[in-house]
Amino acid sequence: MPFLWGDAPAELKSAVEAMENRADECYRLLRLLKRPANEAKWALLTAMALQLETRQQQHGANAPFHRIRLVNLDRCISGFGFISKYGKPASRLVDKYTWHGSLISDAANDLNLTERYAHFLSVLPMWHKNHEQADALPDGRIRFYIPRDSPRERQVIAFQQGYKSKNVEVTSQYGGGSTADSDEAKRLLDELWAEARPGGTAKKFSYEPSNQLIDALRPKYQDRLDQNFRRADSFS
Repeated sequence: MPFLWGDAPAELKSAVEAMENRADECYRLLRLLKRPANEAKWALLTAMALQLETRQQQHGANAPFHRIRLVNLDRCISGFGFISKYGKPASRLVDKYTWHGSLISDAANDLNLTERYAHFLSVLPMWHKNHEQADALPDGRIRFYIPRDSPRERQVIAFQQGYKSKNVEVTSQYGGGSTADSDEAKRLLDELWAEARPGGTAKKFSYEPSNQLIDALRPKYQDRLDQNFRRADSFS
């Protein structure tokens, strides 16, 4: 059963605190801490920039996936703090920065680690401030619950975070979708097209709405909506 922090039993608070302490120790796994701080910070920043450039090339500037990656990377600044606090001092001997094999691997590892840690930085304060509930699962994991939690709410959030099914190929003659139009829907669309009349000089047209056509098309568009907001099967 999920609880807010103020209502949680002592066992649940202890379990969350233990998880919180383990999360705060994640800096020990950072590989860039073995390098001079100036080189380590440059490598982490370069890894972030390359990911943004890759998303932009794949999806275009300001596309949803590009914006999502920008927001998520903006939350990964804890890596720079770890380097400053636990890493080696900056070195004057590092006057040229070269993006090479081991540095690329270390930066990718540390960026992935700090991105995972960013989730703790967002969810744990919400738990301590009684804005989110938490529950201990039988396997020892902790699950947090968003306000007004529901499967549909989780599906929408998953969609916004990029977890969604692959786009369905457009096959319909009238605008696409995952379900082909029925013969009845096609007939009603043809009738509507024949009855539509120009509506002035502003490239407008007018027609009488068809309730029959709306009922015939509803299953197709409901299916398209479900496809768009369906979470990936691997997303818990």
